[in-house]
Amino acid sequence: MRISDDRYDRERSSLDLALQFLRHEARTQTIRLWTGLSDDRIRNLYRSYMSRGGSSRATAGNRHTRSRTSCAHIGSNGRVLSSPAC
Repeated sequence: MRISDDRYDRERSSLDLALQFLRHEARTQTIRLWTGLSDDRIRNLYRSYMSRGGSSRATAGNRHTRSRTSCAHIGSNGRVLSSPAC
């Protein structure tokens, strides 16, 4: 079995789309509606591909969003640009 076989194209496309949604931090229900994947499959994709490095992106981002009004140094991608105290 090759992953490039035509019979796997639809599943591969669904997985790729789900990963794009996960990178944009879309809700599970939205991903499920657009891809047809189950909730468990979506959670497994998140665990396998998005939570590498010990902490998830969502957890790391929440640290900065709490103090968004008090810290003007946060860029559009959520990273602190000049002050680590934010």
